[in-house]
Amino acid sequence: KQITDRLTIMRAGRSMGVYETASITEQEISRLMVGRDVVLAVQKDKAQPKEPVLQVRDLEYTNEWNKKMLDHVSFSVRRGEILGVAGVEGNGQGELVQMLFNLNQPDAGTATVNGKDISTWNDFDFNVTLRRQDILGAPTCTRQDSLKQRHLLVVWTTDGGVTKDTASLHLDETYLMGVTRRLPEFGTEHESYTLLSCIPAGLKRGWKQLSGYVNDLKYMASADGVKSVGSFITIGSIFPSAWDWQQFWLTTAFISIILAVMNLLPIPALDGGHLFFLLVEAITGRQPSEKVMQWMEMIGLGLLAILMLVAFSNDVRNFILPLFGF
Repeated sequence: KQITDRLTIMRAGRSMGVYETASITEQEISRLMVGRDVVLAVQKDKAQPKEPVLQVRDLEYTNEWNKKMLDHVSFSVRRGEILGVAGVEGNGQGELVQMLFNLNQPDAGTATVNGKDISTWNDFDFNVTLRRQDILGAPTCTRQDSLKQRHLLVVWTTDGGVTKDTASLHLDETYLMGVTRRLPEFGTEHESYTLLSCIPAGLKRGWKQLSGYVNDLKYMASADGVKSVGSFITIGSIFPSAWDWQQFWLTTAFISIILAVMNLLPIPALDGGHLFFLLVEAITGRQPSEKVMQWMEMIGLGLLAILMLVAFSNDVRNFILPLFGF
């Protein structure tokens, strides 16, 4: 109101009228913009931002149509601070969110939470969980601090973002609200390649996909990763319920890479174990005795049996017991 004499109010692409700025209140402007009353005054404690939590440095991303969507994007979000990103739709906001939530991989740059890399969704989820545990496990944590962690303000929309509603939720004792994340429904476009142009495009896509797979393998070494290990039931559950040839082959490739990496682990009875003893023989110049190799094979088979038992018990806990109400 300080920079205009007259204004035109739009809602959902339609003009709601032209008004003299001095003759209309902010409440009336917001009501005309969204179609309902908007609470402009929010009762909350004054923010006291502290040290940086999320740090983004020089993020770059060029989409498949060779359009630069992110060009050296850098910012920090401090604890107790809310950062808003504004701009015309289609100018990189969606790609930025994809990079931060690891729905896509940047061409360059880094994003860290509390100084730790979040190059995969599991990294992000794991660090957020650790942050919550830090708060609840702190010696100075009070009951009020714990209750604050269980209150959540949710904003949702059902008409593509034209109107938004809010709700205040109270999380359960496990700090969950009974919903899960949902990937956005991305539009698809068809692009044709010549025999020569398809080769570099395929190599770029393959390298990006492989890099994401390798980063996700770090999750297997965490405590949550061990709980997620499963057998054939888990493998079947990660395939799409409706046929999608691209997702089918991407999932199959991911499983194949996991099996290939595990086969290289230095466990007797696996190729990695045989390679390990081959290196020992090359360095020492002595071949392990047949009895030692037999014992190593038995130990390796035992470790594999334990791993299979853990995987199958996780399947029983995650898929079979819930069917019987446990």
